[in-house]
Amino acid sequence: MGIQLPSGSKGHAFDNAVAESVGSLMARLGMFEDTGALLRTPGGNVENIADQEPVIRWAALNIGIEVQRDPSRWKRQLSLYADAGIRTFPWLHCRTLDDVDFLVSVGTEWGSPAIGLNIEDVNGDKLVLSQVKKRVKSWIGQILMPTLPWVQNGQGWKHLARCVAALEIFPDENDASKVPQDCIDHAFAEGLTKVTLMFKTKAPNLPGQYDLSLCHSLYTADDITPTPQAWKVWDYDGVPAPPKPSQEPSQPGPEREMPAGAARSVNDAWGHMLASPPFKRWQNDNPGEWAAVRSYWAGGAGTDPPIDVKSEFGLSLVALADARRYAEGSHA
Repeated sequence: MGIQLPSGSKGHAFDNAVAESVGSLMARLGMFEDTGALLRTPGGNVENIADQEPVIRWAALNIGIEVQRDPSRWKRQLSLYADAGIRTFPWLHCRTLDDVDFLVSVGTEWGSPAIGLNIEDVNGDKLVLSQVKKRVKSWIGQILMPTLPWVQNGQGWKHLARCVAALEIFPDENDASKVPQDCIDHAFAEGLTKVTLMFKTKAPNLPGQYDLSLCHSLYTADDITPTPQAWKVWDYDGVPAPPKPSQEPSQPGPEREMPAGAARSVNDAWGHMLASPPFKRWQNDNPGEWAAVRSYWAGGAGTDPPIDVKSEFGLSLVALADARRYAEGSHA
């Protein structure tokens, strides 16, 4: 089971020793372990919720120029998905920091479990990812980050390592998409720690050319014919697995022991996070998750990780509990 470095409060996450030891381990994907779909515009062929329900567990709704940046246009769709138990959140192709602020504000207004931070041409848009990180710092939910299949080199993607990258696998548009594993390896090499794939649904692309056994999303629901048969072919009969780099991340072991004081650093990080204002808000909104996380923290080496923790803050606390087990040698 991999662990995710918590984004944490300023100065209170892992210190360098802990980050060096556990930072490369595979991360949890939370709600993005389930398949979802992105929607471009409301109405018409995306209101066939009964056809979609067997295939997707979440839906990201575009709040960009296609809807005149008017989130209220999704009111009916939000209601339809809520009735079906499908989680929803806004997504936006962000080319400026103001776009990022707008996305966060809509996610907050909707009470969403996540936001869709679509970042592609970092060079062309002159986006500084360290600044983007600051703009999403207040967002305590998860972040899905649709991005180019071959993330642009040397842009400081480590600043957005808390995001779940969704590599846009569009085989009819570029050659990189024809070798997804190379794209996955490159994303990890550039500093991203959580990766999924986003499969283009518009013809000539077909389900059979994709590996549906990997965690993925569908772009877009609009391009799937609104019939049960058309949606069924995008269904995967199993539990998708998180994409991994070709070479497994190194694990702490006999040749790479945790540095002295690592367990103390993890305990300090836990204390700081529990004293932070975001924790109080998260605790009030997620009492069930908090009970599960607290039990896991207090449990011994044989305690199974909680499977129902989906929020970004909750996953960060679970990651701290994982890290403490490694630091104390309970992984042996």
